[in-house]
Amino acid sequence: MGLFGGGKKKVEELLQATYVGSREAVFRLVRDGVKTGAKGKAGITAMHVIAYLDKDRTGIMDNLLFGKADINEPEDNYGWTPLHVAAGMGNIKVAGQLLSKGADVNARDKRGATPLDMADAQSEKRMADFLKEHNGESGTGTIASGPLAVPVSKVGKAIDEVVEAAKAAKAAAAKKAKK
Repeated sequence: MGLFGGGKKKVEELLQATYVGSREAVFRLVRDGVKTGAKGKAGITAMHVIAYLDKDRTGIMDNLLFGKADINEPEDNYGWTPLHVAAGMGNIKVAGQLLSKGADVNARDKRGATPLDMADAQSEKRMADFLKEHNGESGTGTIASGPLAVPVSKVGKAIDEVVEAAKAAKAAAAKKAKK
């Protein structure tokens, strides 16, 4: 039985461990050979989870990179890298961590949009200024194929599924511990 639920696929366990901030569980999973760049059922990686959260996950990021995670791996729906996600969420601290670890400030999604386009589309002026200071450039200026709220909600929904699974696993572990 895994730390975050029995029978769960290891990649889902990795996403959950990343969300809850369990560096020990991430380290154990990496040590045991879980592919740190693997995508969960919703098409995201642990790096996308880190980018979505406004929390310090530097140690976990280091463990993932040690396990050969690709800091520029796009998610499946729109081709957003973790930096696109951080830019859209306005997570300057996380964006800085990603850039310091080698993220491509001008990575393009499936429509040619860069993280700067994402920040601009979300009216994240501080983030846009930050990315420009790091040589960020505009791409197409088009985020995915429809209203921005739709793509953001799909990526957010994928993260929310990880969150709910982590909460359920934690509750199950607490219930089991009481027995």
